[in-house]
Amino acid sequence: MATNIKFGECLKLLISSLDISINRLAKAINVDNSLVNRWIHGKRVPSYNTLYIDRISEYLSKNVHNTIQLEHLNNVLLEVCRDTGAVADLQEKIRITLKESQGYSFECKKAERKESKIHMTNMEEGLSNAVALSSKDKIILGINNILSAAISLLETAVCQAQQKEKTIYITLNSDMDLHTLPYNKLARFKELLLSTINHGWEVVFLLRLTNNTARTLKLINFILPFMKTGRLNLYYFKKYGVFATERELCIISGVGALSCFSTLPTSEISCAFYLESKAAVNILKDYFNILLTNHAKQLVKHYSQDMNSDYYSLLAESEENIGTRYVYNYGLNRFFLPEKLYKKLMGRKNVPSEAMQMSLKYHNRQINAIISNIQNYKHKEIYPVDSIKKLISHRQLYLYTYSGIEIVELKVKEIIEILQNIITILQKYSNYNIAFLSQDGDSTLIINDLYCTVKERHSVQFEAFKPPIGKHQVRLSIEEPMLVRAFEEYFCDLWDHIAPLNKDKGDVISWLQNQINLLAAEK
Repeated sequence: MATNIKFGECLKLLISSLDISINRLAKAINVDNSLVNRWIHGKRVPSYNTLYIDRISEYLSKNVHNTIQLEHLNNVLLEVCRDTGAVADLQEKIRITLKESQGYSFECKKAERKESKIHMTNMEEGLSNAVALSSKDKIILGINNILSAAISLLETAVCQAQQKEKTIYITLNSDMDLHTLPYNKLARFKELLLSTINHGWEVVFLLRLTNNTARTLKLINFILPFMKTGRLNLYYFKKYGVFATERELCIISGVGALSCFSTLPTSEISCAFYLESKAAVNILKDYFNILLTNHAKQLVKHYSQDMNSDYYSLLAESEENIGTRYVYNYGLNRFFLPEKLYKKLMGRKNVPSEAMQMSLKYHNRQINAIISNIQNYKHKEIYPVDSIKKLISHRQLYLYTYSGIEIVELKVKEIIEILQNIITILQKYSNYNIAFLSQDGDSTLIINDLYCTVKERHSVQFEAFKPPIGKHQVRLSIEEPMLVRAFEEYFCDLWDHIAPLNKDKGDVISWLQNQINLLAAEK
């Protein structure tokens, strides 16, 4: 006879079958209609020691006016409590049905109280293991205030000379447009990030790469200054688009963290949790490292001094790969040095025999690859105009060898030979073009002490060095296709911003010839 319908639902079905309202029932049994309303909605259940159910049963049984209502009422009684069929009296059937639903409601409430007690016990146990946040932790609203908080954390990091773990973790996952951020604050953020690196901190960037080249170009512009330091670790999510989340993290070990979110339809970062609690910072740091371990891949391969063979093999392989080639060099390309002069200059610097042989091997391999490809593919190289001026004024050249970069003194006739060889190459190969960045109009495009080669759909090689010593500061390569493509676009954009006079082949040849004439007059 047991039912699985609560008292309120049972009463609602009974009065509905007879078209009796809550107010009408309340008046009939002499109670306030609010009490009946609470019964109907399950907020209250009549106690066992009351006469409410008897009064309701009596009233309902006497308000069946036709066979249609009786049929409706019997259907409800049959649906709610099937075992009342043997009871002949209608009032008793209604009373039994309501009593059964009353008992079921009380059992449900017992179960709810028990579950609530268990929940409270679990919550109390959980709270006993909880760690309180620091008094400085807060919620920050607005991107300007978030940047200010990040700057404050970096300023603290710069002063943390005794910090044991010096790692900064930063994500660049959202579609946030870096160009729309306040320039002075973004510039200050980058300045401080470089300062932390100079104070011994490591920086780990985790990127989400997409086919949005414009977005990737902005990322390149942002991270390029840090690549020269050799203390930048770049990772990307190895499944494209999987972590398309509008969330950013900035975690500074032992100092603090920002967990940034978007609450706007435009998906722009609009708020952040600012945390200085050591436990909270460590949790976010552990979460970041799990992302790196399980879902990310290193974007950059670094080459130490004992990896010359690997690095030069990649350079040669890159040149041998078909496609357009882009070069930025703060010095001059070894391609401009005839083999005989290259060997002579290495001898002048007392380059060891084995290193000289390896240098010549890769020198010839690269030149042969360039000449082979130049018949069908564009080659564009960009140099600061100072690379020529310093060659002429200081009589010095950065000489790239297998064992490192040497600064070599040149004679006037050797400078003329190099300049003449550049002219010959420009005249011989229509696909070969050079641009010279001037200090006046193109100075913002100049990056000091940097060598970078991009080969279409293959790889990026990046090399920075420290003049006047000339030794490698950092050497790295990137082979991830999306980023290689973005670097191609970066160089095309760089080329387009160079003044026409500084990249027109005829003007470049004429200017180089004038330098040769001036040098010849000095002899």
